[in-house]
Amino acid sequence: MGGIGKTALAQRLYNDVKVSGCFEMRAWVCVSDVFNVLDITKTILRSITEVSNEGEDLNRLQVKLKDSLSGKKFLVVLDDVWNENYGEWTALLKPFGAGAKGSKIIITTRNYIVASITGASSYPLKELSLDNLFPKDYEIERDELVHLWIAEGFFDGGRSKDNILKWGQAHFDELVSKSFLQRSSVNASKFSMHDLLNDLAKSIAGGTCFNSESKLADNEDVASPEKVRYASFTSSCLQFLDIRDTRSLKEMPLSISNLKNLMILSKFVVGPDKGSRLKELKNLSHLQGELFISELQKVEKVRDAVDANLIGKRGLSNLFLHWGENFGNLRNGKHEALVLHYLRPHINLEHLSILHYGGERFPSWLDGPSYSKIVSLCLRDCPNVTLLPPLGQLPSLRELSLEGLHAISTIGPEFYGGKRPFSSLTTLKMEEMLAWKDWTHHAGGQEEDVLFSCLQHLVVRGCHSLVGTLPGRLDLLKKLEIYSSPHLNSSTNVVCLPSLCELSIEDCSEEILKILVNLTSLTFLKIKNIAKLVCFDHGFTSYLVKLKELYVRRCDKLNYLWQNGNEMQNLTCLQSVVIDRCPQFTSFVAGDGEIELSCNLEKIELINCTSLQKLPSKMYTLRELNIENCPKIMGLIISQDNPSSNNSISQLEFLYISKCDSWISFPFVKNRLASLKKLTIWNCERVESLKEITAKSLDSLSINRCENLVSLPRCLHTLSHLTYLEISGCPALEIEDFPLLPITLSVLVLYSVPKMKSLPKEWHRLTSLRWLRISGCENIKRLPEGGLPPNLQEFSILGCENMKQPVREWGLPMLTSLNDLTMDESNMGGERDKVWFPSEEDNEDAWSLLFPSSLTSLWIGHMRNVERLSDGLCKHLSSLQCLGILNCPKLRDLPEDGLPPSLQELHIHVCEILKDRCSKLTGDYWPLIQEIPLIYIDGIRIQ
Repeated sequence: MGGIGKTALAQRLYNDVKVSGCFEMRAWVCVSDVFNVLDITKTILRSITEVSNEGEDLNRLQVKLKDSLSGKKFLVVLDDVWNENYGEWTALLKPFGAGAKGSKIIITTRNYIVASITGASSYPLKELSLDNLFPKDYEIERDELVHLWIAEGFFDGGRSKDNILKWGQAHFDELVSKSFLQRSSVNASKFSMHDLLNDLAKSIAGGTCFNSESKLADNEDVASPEKVRYASFTSSCLQFLDIRDTRSLKEMPLSISNLKNLMILSKFVVGPDKGSRLKELKNLSHLQGELFISELQKVEKVRDAVDANLIGKRGLSNLFLHWGENFGNLRNGKHEALVLHYLRPHINLEHLSILHYGGERFPSWLDGPSYSKIVSLCLRDCPNVTLLPPLGQLPSLRELSLEGLHAISTIGPEFYGGKRPFSSLTTLKMEEMLAWKDWTHHAGGQEEDVLFSCLQHLVVRGCHSLVGTLPGRLDLLKKLEIYSSPHLNSSTNVVCLPSLCELSIEDCSEEILKILVNLTSLTFLKIKNIAKLVCFDHGFTSYLVKLKELYVRRCDKLNYLWQNGNEMQNLTCLQSVVIDRCPQFTSFVAGDGEIELSCNLEKIELINCTSLQKLPSKMYTLRELNIENCPKIMGLIISQDNPSSNNSISQLEFLYISKCDSWISFPFVKNRLASLKKLTIWNCERVESLKEITAKSLDSLSINRCENLVSLPRCLHTLSHLTYLEISGCPALEIEDFPLLPITLSVLVLYSVPKMKSLPKEWHRLTSLRWLRISGCENIKRLPEGGLPPNLQEFSILGCENMKQPVREWGLPMLTSLNDLTMDESNMGGERDKVWFPSEEDNEDAWSLLFPSSLTSLWIGHMRNVERLSDGLCKHLSSLQCLGILNCPKLRDLPEDGLPPSLQELHIHVCEILKDRCSKLTGDYWPLIQEIPLIYIDGIRIQ
């Protein structure tokens, strides 16, 4: 298509300073209808050499061009090309092979054949322009964008409508492969456009598109609806209607049946009235992609299901048939069965879900292999179905989910349907099937070696009555999850799982572990609430040669993991062990001997193991140790006299200790914790003092909720790598002379230390400190001499009720890097009792005497007597983006000269008078603040 900006885009790239700077040579040729190799070569050579070369033949010109380009990085644009002759293209491109790596040839054309002949990567400009409908960083699913392309008519009108969706999907995948669109890092099913391409598309689209973030320009005609490409449609030409996320939708539009060109209808809500009856789908023969039909219990006449003619809708690939969840005894199972029978879709269907169906049998059209393209099937919450159809004969079925089928008691040959059932199935989920008792593992009367030859993921959940065992051969199974199925073990038959990588078992019998054999590929094992598990069986453990992660939770009878130390030593790949809420767990290995960890174990977490008494004595490779609420554990003793003692944990990097008072006697012997980087001591109530810490590599130290701690180590300043220090919730810590801190510190938190009387001395030397928080330290009266740390970026000081030093003496204006400041009345010294804030009511520079102009966020609060904010805020804090005012009951006046125009957020909390004056539309301050994008009053966003 002409006139959509192909040449304009190429010119913008060609003339861009950054682009041109990447190439040594550039040439532009307008080709148009006549494709003459001689003339094009001559034009390129003239652009590069500035010599006309008239009268020379093609061979001579190409030799010169090749010599000129040799080893050079070039950019050539061939604009408006139509030629489809492969031989002429080959002749033209010969000299370009001499160029340097990174050289580029850009071709603009309306003809896809040109792109294919040249072998060039194609970038369809229409799709690029449409993507500008969305703001930057907007994430969209593949089919949603493809639906928009279809609605825009971007695809060949002569192409079969039944194939347009798949063709669009293939086109989308190509754009992803060329990085025009990039997959979301948060949601793998969504994609976004790169910011630079979004800007480029915006410049190309001009006034033909706008999005929800756009604001009308001065010339409103530029963004007028008449010029918009994508808008809401109400005519019979509508092709795309996406109403997926509309939970409150109760009925369809009256004229829905007239939309005969509709191709995408994401949802149809059935109702008794005209427009919402199921038969309205009759004329929508071009529907394709996904269709969700809900409220099927409202179908009054079976004939409506016939008239819906789903079997004639060849383009439908995803179909959801949904009855209402709660309509009690009003169900008519026979009527629902007839409705479902006549809702038979076309055999092109790939994904089918049937939810809350009330009939006793599934439709006969699910019997046998007719639906050879179905790849996923979900049958959920169909409580009256007593028999499953022969789903094993669906040849392409890869994912099958059976959930809430409470009347199914047996699964056997009728489910498999014949030989080699489920030949493509990779995922099988069987959940919440309360009456299911028997799972027969043979089809057609004879035992099958492999029922699920391709199965990789099996989930059995909430099948409380199921007895017996799993199929005996699941050779390709990689992930097995069994939950709340306590009787799934009453068989002597073993289950061979040579490919299994992940195993999760919860609320089951410990006997199930005895029937799972050949687990030689297992890397992840999670055991939870196995009531009678005392110790892992030797036979089971012998298979775990590749196990990397072990999680054991809520096993009330667990005493230890292994029967002897040799079993643990054989687990050579084990890297992580987590034992959580196992109240009788006493040791890793039975007996009293020394315990040595496996050679690669790096992480141990022991949580709420109230009987645990000892740790392994040899933990050479351990890097992370987390011990929480293990009150009986004995502190690990490292011999100070024997540095070569075998009980070393010199590789430990992260140590977390909580509710383990005895552990704090752990001596930090010099050079024995040389690798320790992070130490957290939390809620150790009986700890009164900490020994000197000589872990020179320590990067982070947190001491929290140690209620009887009375002193700090005096050697903190020697920790030359320390960047984070937090002391909080230590009510007995009375510090008259705060120890010196290392100059490497970047974060300091002092929280709820009410008896602390001094802050770190000489902290003006802490040039690396960026974040400082002081809260609930009510005995602090002054800041240290010499001023605050000079490079602070965030500073919060709250609840220091006895602070006598006026704020103007703190030296805040000297902190030229400070961006974020939070403070309340209790810290403000002489400012706290004034009516104005700042208190220099006659001085327009009052704000500059207290605060640095670098602030972008300011929170002030608990000023009980302040009635007015002084003028000058707008002038001095001209970069302020966020202003928070909290709990100022008498505050009524904002500065007369207004708020900074840079302000993006305004928060007003528990300021009743000011709240009324700032009320949306009715408050007299509303005209002053209405341009601020985000306004919150008492936590509620009003703008």
